Amino acid sequence: MKKFIYLFAILLFSCSTTSVEYRTATTSLRNDKDYNKAEEFAKKALEVAPNDALPAYFLAMEVYGTKSSPKKDYQQAAYYFSKALEIDALDGENQKLEASVIVPTTDDSVKELKTIKDAIEYYSYNLWVEAFNEANAFFGENKIDEAIELYRVSSLFL
Repeated sequence: MKKFIYLFAILLFSCSTTSVEYRTATTSLRNDKDYNKAEEFAKKALEVAPNDALPAYFLAMEVYGTKSSPKKDYQQAAYYFSKALEIDALDGENQKLEASVIVPTTDDSVKELKTIKDAIEYYSYNLWVEAFNEANAFFGENKIDEAIELYRVSSLFL
């Protein structure tokens, strides 16, 4: 019986599509709102599972690309979007999101995002708009250097 339990446990963990580090990162952020721990474990997940694009996507979207994040950093979000696409292209197949997402489109319909590539194509525009609008605000406040830098960073999403 013990052998069966061990074999079952091994089989269960070997079938997991993501690493323990990635699961720790998502749990830390989504349940505990611990952005530092989420960032740390997502980066560890990239080291442990270099062929999994989900940790890079998670860093871009939920750690660096969310307005409410204390770690909001558009440059890092753009970098990890790029990293996720790079990892996703390694095996020639589009990696699936953990769960598909239904989003509105410009023609008042909806679209289902199923893959990391689809999601990055969709959300890149949103992050570009946010960064560009923040740059406009800096410009309006006569913070020209900050505005120029944020305009430059916003172009990374195009």
